[in-house]
Amino acid sequence: MFRSTLLYLGIFTLFISIFSLLNILFCYYFSFLLNIKVYFGCLFLSLLISVIFIFFNKQYLNQKINFFEKLFLIIVGFFYFPLLISIPYYLSVYGINFIDSYFEAISGFTSTGFTIFENTKDIDEPLLIWRSSSQWLGGLYFLYSLFLFTASSKVKIKNIYSNFEGVNLSEIKNQYTKVLIIYFLTTFLVFVLFTYSGIRLFESFNLSMTLVSSGGFYSIKFFK
Repeated sequence: MFRSTLLYLGIFTLFISIFSLLNILFCYYFSFLLNIKVYFGCLFLSLLISVIFIFFNKQYLNQKINFFEKLFLIIVGFFYFPLLISIPYYLSVYGINFIDSYFEAISGFTSTGFTIFENTKDIDEPLLIWRSSSQWLGGLYFLYSLFLFTASSKVKIKNIYSNFEGVNLSEIKNQYTKVLIIYFLTTFLVFVLFTYSGIRLFESFNLSMTLVSSGGFYSIKFFK
């Protein structure tokens, strides 16, 4: 029971690995090496968890998951992913305690826009990217969760997979792929529009990530 949940969490954890790698590349390219070890640590940890969850539960890809398993999966995800996202805040040079780090991670993941930082201009750019990336990821997870949750006969919303026995992850992977493509292309379009309007490349990237996920903060320097 709930083994499909671990498989789902493992697959989605790969996104945190991708964003960790993105931050590492950004740190090297712009010589922001102060906190780079933190992103390496987050990369290795998220990859390890992802491999373990996927490898030991891949046989459950075609197993049906019922309404309560899906509800459990969605709730756990909103606590589990911010825990991984909080690592760069907690281990950064800013001396942020665990509670504040977790609060910042949850705020980013849920796109509420609240922050523990009094002045976002004092945050280094890699951490700003991490914040906006967590918002983007939270927005995607919300869409996936909504899609998964409504695929149930207990929810009175017409959907493709209304099935009393539940659905399996392999049945909805094509729909998930479509959602990911649309979400990514929308982000890219917003990024291009911001860049074309004269906003700095870095700010365009951050704003596109936060805007698509419907909330967040940004630094002050907008225009070139």
